[in-house]
Amino acid sequence: MTGNRDNIQKAQELERLVEQTRKRVDQLVADGMKYAQTGQISSMERSVTNIQIFIKNPKLPRDLIHDAQRSIVKMEKEGYIFYIDDLLAKARDAAQDQRLKQKQAILTMVKEYLPKAMKAGASEEFRHSVERRVELINLTGNPTAPETGSRAKPMDKLRSLLPNRAKLFGGDGTES
Repeated sequence: MTGNRDNIQKAQELERLVEQTRKRVDQLVADGMKYAQTGQISSMERSVTNIQIFIKNPKLPRDLIHDAQRSIVKMEKEGYIFYIDDLLAKARDAAQDQRLKQKQAILTMVKEYLPKAMKAGASEEFRHSVERRVELINLTGNPTAPETGSRAKPMDKLRSLLPNRAKLFGGDGTES
């Protein structure tokens, strides 16, 4: 009798453990997806780590572990893709505003997170798209000559290359 009672009690404890773990993992997945979709990558990674800790218990059923692992892969993929897209938009804005150091720092972060996105399951097309956008961002910006001139065009030649067109013509467009 006591052996049967112990088995029933162990089964109830295991059932309670599975249910509590399932609730906690579902909550962490929901939070992690929210973080992934808003670009809070460090919070998403923290959620992934917590989920991995919860599913390490060997007493848990395999279907719960596999569902949690699929959720982790989906969350990481979506989070990294969103984060890289956001970084590329920021880099483009920095390039257009001539903030070159900030642009380079952001592009370095893109190069850091792209392998993580690929490992999480991002497509080859996404990688090619990111590479094209990085190349385009590197070409973005207004080319400006330094005020002191350059070796190719010293300052004295910069002033004399073209006459001042405003002084050549009158207000009606005819030569004065």
